[in-house]
Amino acid sequence: MEPYLYVHRHQLGNFIAGNLALLEGANGYSIAQQQAQLASGQYYVNIHSSTFGGGEIRGQIYLAPEPTCASLLLGGGVWLLARSKRNGISLPQR
Repeated sequence: MEPYLYVHRHQLGNFIAGNLALLEGANGYSIAQQQAQLASGQYYVNIHSSTFGGGEIRGQIYLAPEPTCASLLLGGGVWLLARSKRNGISLPQR
């Protein structure tokens, strides 16, 4: 795997090079404004290499939703079912 040359983030419509840190006053935006822009999906990351100078990997940055109780219960149920089958435990039949 080829080492990347540089990584930068963009706000849609504006070029921002450097760290992925939010800095007070960067491009005229407060940290609160940048956080709001980040939360609304207005940032992406672009990774450049010597092979693909225009950008090898580009990814939009989105907030990942918190898992809901239902998805946690469903995931736990699937795990218990798989574990019981692996251990030879049969579930009660109706």
